[in-house]
Amino acid sequence: MVFCHFMLLCINWHAISKLLKLPEASYTMYQAKDLFQLQTELVEAKVDMAVSKAIDRVLDRIDRLQRDMNARFTAIDARFAAIHAEFAELEKDMVAVKTKLGMLNETKSMIRTKLIEYALQAIWLTVGSVFTYIVIHLHNL
Repeated sequence: MVFCHFMLLCINWHAISKLLKLPEASYTMYQAKDLFQLQTELVEAKVDMAVSKAIDRVLDRIDRLQRDMNARFTAIDARFAAIHAEFAELEKDMVAVKTKLGMLNETKSMIRTKLIEYALQAIWLTVGSVFTYIVIHLHNL
């Protein structure tokens, strides 16, 4: 800030000297050196200001990019949370399906066992009936 005021003072000094129409030849060697040094410092100050503005723009762009990336990462995190919730729901459904399949397999196994049991009973009943028929038929002869 002080440097900017110094620049303005230098510019004003140059403008004042032109307004007063001081002759160029009236400058001494030391004054010429001082003016050259002031001009060099003014150029350096302009370069410094341009570099500062460029750095500020870069920093501003980096800051905006960082905010944009944070917003995108937040959105991605929300998507992953939703996907995780869906997978949890699918896992619950899969457990329910497995349980139901287990119950169906158990029922199927029970039906098969009962069917075999009834088939054996029917075979014994048939064999017993045939044996009884044969005994009765042989007894009547």
